[in-house]
Amino acid sequence: MTEAEMKMSSEIGALREAVTRLTNTWQQQEVVATEGRRQLHEGMNQLSRQQIETKTEVAALKKEVTDEIKPVIKQVQQDRWRTEGMKSLGKIVWFGVGAFFAGVSWILYTFLGIGKPPG
Repeated sequence: MTEAEMKMSSEIGALREAVTRLTNTWQQQEVVATEGRRQLHEGMNQLSRQQIETKTEVAALKKEVTDEIKPVIKQVQQDRWRTEGMKSLGKIVWFGVGAFFAGVSWILYTFLGIGKPPG
């Protein structure tokens, strides 16, 4: 073998080594990327399951609020309105009682002279 052939053989060997090294690097990166994609899909699936669970819990809470809490809130609101109405009615009744006694007192004083000083 001549020197040129030996040099070319050496260059080809180096080229083969470089190609082998690049191929190994590419395979290792592909394995890592595949694992990363698998973990990503697993995470997305877990997130989807959690979202479905959350949606189910929200629906259950919504039903509970509709079935149990809304009637209580409505009853409390009606009780407040009833209390306000009773307060207003109480004021009207006391005003009426006061007006009645004031009228009776005026009639007794004016027409019957009850309560007038003698003289």
